[in-house]
Amino acid sequence: MTDSSRSLISQDTIDRGAIAAAVADLFSPLTEIAGAIGDQVRVYRELNLKRSLARAKKTAEEEGIELSPPPLKFLVPYMEQCSLEPDDDEELASMWTNLLVSSATKYESEHNLFLRILGEMTSNEAKALQYLVRSEAHEDYESRQFIGEVESDWRDSYLYIAIRDIIQQREEQPSSEQDFAEIEEQLRIERQTPGSIISYFSVSKGVKNEFPYENAFDGGRTRIDDDFNSISFAMLKSLGLINFYQSSELWFPPYCFELHTWYVTELGARFYQCCTLTDGWIEGGNSKHGTTPNAKFEVAFSFPGEHRSLIEGIAECLAERYGRPRVFYDEYHQALLARPNLDVFLQDIYRSKSRLLVVLLCEEYQQKEWCGIEWRAIRDIMKCKADSQIMFLKSGNPDVEGVFSIDGYIDVANHSEATIASMIQERVAGLRQS
Repeated sequence: MTDSSRSLISQDTIDRGAIAAAVADLFSPLTEIAGAIGDQVRVYRELNLKRSLARAKKTAEEEGIELSPPPLKFLVPYMEQCSLEPDDDEELASMWTNLLVSSATKYESEHNLFLRILGEMTSNEAKALQYLVRSEAHEDYESRQFIGEVESDWRDSYLYIAIRDIIQQREEQPSSEQDFAEIEEQLRIERQTPGSIISYFSVSKGVKNEFPYENAFDGGRTRIDDDFNSISFAMLKSLGLINFYQSSELWFPPYCFELHTWYVTELGARFYQCCTLTDGWIEGGNSKHGTTPNAKFEVAFSFPGEHRSLIEGIAECLAERYGRPRVFYDEYHQALLARPNLDVFLQDIYRSKSRLLVVLLCEEYQQKEWCGIEWRAIRDIMKCKADSQIMFLKSGNPDVEGVFSIDGYIDVANHSEATIASMIQERVAGLRQS
């Protein structure tokens, strides 16, 4: 070693020692009890970790879940971060426990990401995320929502159709604050699904692009304004769990509607599922309307691929009325259907998550394996005498097991796609009112 090297090392050692002494001097007398504090911190972290592991074991036993050790690349940082969390925060403690159980049930690479995200959150962010999702914040919503699809609901085109339909259903054109308050309320009932919150609603009067506009209605403050720190929502957005939708100017002359919404992203939905051990389906608080109160879809189609062009045309007409997220046509929900055990998942959609089932009876239907899977769920509905939930379309003269000459149908050869869609809407309207 050269003299110059020794000099550098010596100087570095002196500098480090001097810095350490300066830190000790700055924080004295804290440094005098640093050893005792260090012991307390170690005990605190050990107790926190033991509590989390005990909760995970209890949760698994109560749910009948068989756990397998997750990889060390997850488990080691989990123990490190979880031990730092406050032991008196039940919201966060539960999320940490559930994340561990989720990773030990079926480990995915996403668990490492969720570990880092959860480590960035405080109780405020946890409560804000829960508020966006939980059913008690959506007391007026009449159905059930899969939060993984909420992100696709907020588009200007869907919102324009929703407002247009609400206005058309009124006996007179809206003009007063009371009218606009009723429109806002109806919009919340129809569009504010679990996983989203309308944070701002306003109506202006004027001529498009001729400023200024006259204020006609302001929806006022919401719970987001009064009960939560705006930084919490900004944090959740920066973590990719939620996003912010601000509509364009939606004109129904002479009125212009504007709306803001916070909603859970696809990543946020998956994070929520792992940290709550739920399947992502959230119940609305007012599930009372229609024969299928938990319906996520207004219409679900069962058909063989040979007739896709016909069904697609009908589905497009219905999507203009309800929005694509509310119409179960497979091309609209490819991400939702990319999963194992799809047969069971599909049967659940047809049996309990759709208001009206539209079945295309044709020669190919009886021969198709997937149609057979769907048909089992449909037959179960018929067995329960819920015939009003089923609508038959017919092409040709098929022989389908369980369908007889006394059963009614619409012959697709005699009607246009738009006409068939209109008939389907009539049936859905009747189910909503029953």
